[in-house]
Amino acid sequence: MTSNYKFSSIMKSLRESQNLSQEKLADILNVAQQTVGKWERGITVPRQPMLIKIAKYFHVSTDYILGRTDTPDASPAPPAASAPPITPQDRELLRKYHELDQRGRQAVLDTIEREHSYTAPKAEDAGT
Repeated sequence: MTSNYKFSSIMKSLRESQNLSQEKLADILNVAQQTVGKWERGITVPRQPMLIKIAKYFHVSTDYILGRTDTPDASPAPPAASAPPITPQDRELLRKYHELDQRGRQAVLDTIEREHSYTAPKAEDAGT
């Protein structure tokens, strides 16, 4: 049986690694801030559907959250052609992007497209 202490310390560590307050994480998970506090103090452990939601949010396995493994990977080995994992910096950029108005979002997309065209491999480079 997994101890509440392991879960509570892992939960707090994951939250803090994302620079999230208990209140912000509670909003993300659609629970009360007090619920997150109880998890982190080892008073309660969420039920399976919430554990899965938490694991998906933090991109870790439920076994890791519960302290059953030291490996946070949600999947054993991603396929070679899979997209890179989403980092905390990626999440922060996306959060800021969503706060922009339509003009700001278009400016960001235009900038990314312009920079990508400078640095992306050219089609003729691949076949020569």
